[in-house]
Amino acid sequence: PAIAIPHLLVAGILEGLITVWVFKYVARFSPELIYWRESSEKKRLSYMLATFVIITPLGLLTPGTAWGEWSSQKIKEDIGFVPKGFLEGVDIWTPIPNYEIPGTGEVFSYFLSAVAGIVMIFFMVRMIFRRKLG
Repeated sequence: PAIAIPHLLVAGILEGLITVWVFKYVARFSPELIYWRESSEKKRLSYMLATFVIITPLGLLTPGTAWGEWSSQKIKEDIGFVPKGFLEGVDIWTPIPNYEIPGTGEVFSYFLSAVAGIVMIFFMVRMIFRRKLG
């Protein structure tokens, strides 16, 4: 919660603008990298995405936590105290707390999140191009 507002209002918007700029630049000067029709390239992309889904749980093997997802104990170890705002914090509801779907294992949840992310991005890109082309 502490980084959500600054990220959404500043970093997220900036990230989106840079992504659009890079996409337009590549589409203008190397459109063959974006607009392809050959099935061999589609097959290669499918294999690449499948590989990313399969290796997603490798993050579980790394020590520590993701940046910004520290417990109060970890913060106390790192800086010597726990800030008051962190202790009081904000209690928010999340659909998948701790990135794990209740009743499933951690690895399955990671796989599912990778697949869900790819599916959402695929449909968002499809909607954008349908509007632009249609």
